[in-house]
Amino acid sequence: MAQAEWTPFPQIVEHIRQLCAQRRTGTLFLVSDDNLMAQVQLERGDIVSLMHRNRRGLDALAILGKMKNAKLRFDDAFVTPSERQNLPTQAIFDYLTGATPKIAQPVVASGSSASDVVTAEVRATMQKILMKYVGPMAEIICADHFERATDVRTLARSLADEIPDQAEAEKFAVEIAKALNLTPV
Repeated sequence: MAQAEWTPFPQIVEHIRQLCAQRRTGTLFLVSDDNLMAQVQLERGDIVSLMHRNRRGLDALAILGKMKNAKLRFDDAFVTPSERQNLPTQAIFDYLTGATPKIAQPVVASGSSASDVVTAEVRATMQKILMKYVGPMAEIICADHFERATDVRTLARSLADEIPDQAEAEKFAVEIAKALNLTPV
């Protein structure tokens, strides 16, 4: 059996766009050349769910956007009942094609606010501020916490817990809240 070829990411996005235009229902399975795996679930041409391992929605979209080349397979027989993630299909395409440089408010799941979204910009801000308190270890600490991040406030609290001195941890929390326009964490 012949091995499937790697498809460049722009062609993958175009393939998803064609499936949407055809109003297809099913699941697109992706495996990237750097071993990232993702699923894009479609329902009558709308993207209703994005998954990467145990991440869903915005977190999965961020992983999907990192793929350079992937092998893909669309299975219209594989339709799982999933909770709709309220991710506007056009906003997803805008993000994946670079029309939207970060995951912005239009892609926020219902019940969330823009301040809950852990974007690349939020991550960079948090890492820069944490570096003032723990030095170069901030990069390693942040990478570990970013993997598990579900929302900005929880992420900020978990990073503050990594600062050994309680007074410094409190200063970090205040600085993060101010920088990201959050109520104090």
